[in-house]
Amino acid sequence: MSVTYFIDSVERDRQQYPDPLNYTLDASQVLTWPRSNKEIKAIPSSHVKNPLDFASTVHLLSVQIPYPRPELYGDIITAISIGAANELVFPDPHGLVEGDRIWTSSNNGAPYGVPVDLPLYVVAPVTPTTFSISTSMGGAPLVIGPATTLSLEFVIYTSAVQALYEDSRVVLTSPALLFKIRCVTYKDNRNIRCLNGTHAGATHILFRGGVTQGASGAPAFIEWIAKAEQTQRWKLDDVIQFEFETRDGRVLDVFKESADDQMKEKDPTRQSIISFIVTPFVRDGSFSNHFTDPYEG
Repeated sequence: MSVTYFIDSVERDRQQYPDPLNYTLDASQVLTWPRSNKEIKAIPSSHVKNPLDFASTVHLLSVQIPYPRPELYGDIITAISIGAANELVFPDPHGLVEGDRIWTSSNNGAPYGVPVDLPLYVVAPVTPTTFSISTSMGGAPLVIGPATTLSLEFVIYTSAVQALYEDSRVVLTSPALLFKIRCVTYKDNRNIRCLNGTHAGATHILFRGGVTQGASGAPAFIEWIAKAEQTQRWKLDDVIQFEFETRDGRVLDVFKESADDQMKEKDPTRQSIISFIVTPFVRDGSFSNHFTDPYEG
């Protein structure tokens, strides 16, 4: 079976090799790498009549995860128009006062002069369903609009929203993610050979692909692609485990929902979409690529 490697220069001996593009691994860094080639057994060591361990290739077609944006983490208000006096108009009372902050990652307001992904201040005049915006507290209102038909989402700023949003941006700054997809019955490790065994449970290496635009005019999903399939044990009717890791081995949990989030209506853009193909080597008691009968009496 093929063997997958993932070499991250951050794990190298930085004192001996200061150049991250030109270095040599030492023996301690590859202690987790088995000397033998990768072997998948269709028959377990205990003698049974049916093959329980299915050797399969798992080919990831596409992995979509949320695109980091502040609207995923706070309360949202939606402007439906921009008035003649540069004020944003809302269909319901917005509950904000002068000095509160909002911002948006939607580009729906860009043609009318509304800044994208920049915290803005609520400034006078303020009514229950309208307010003006400025780039500074108490500053002059921005000249925007007018627009008679608009759908522009703003998230209400809090320090917690800001912190969660900043943490989620690791998705945009990571050149690769590690992904674990496996049956819970067969928790095979060391599918990828990494320096110091950093990603023991991962099965696939993900590289960034394209971005899908959402209805609000903001990026909604970011695609990750695995350029190689993985051969591993697989049971077609088993429960499957999914897990993402950053390059330093931490679980990627920046889109985790809080208890308050779970009380709200489900947000379809705060989900992952994973499609993959599993091709078993074992079918009807015989290997598709070997002349071997896996059944034992």
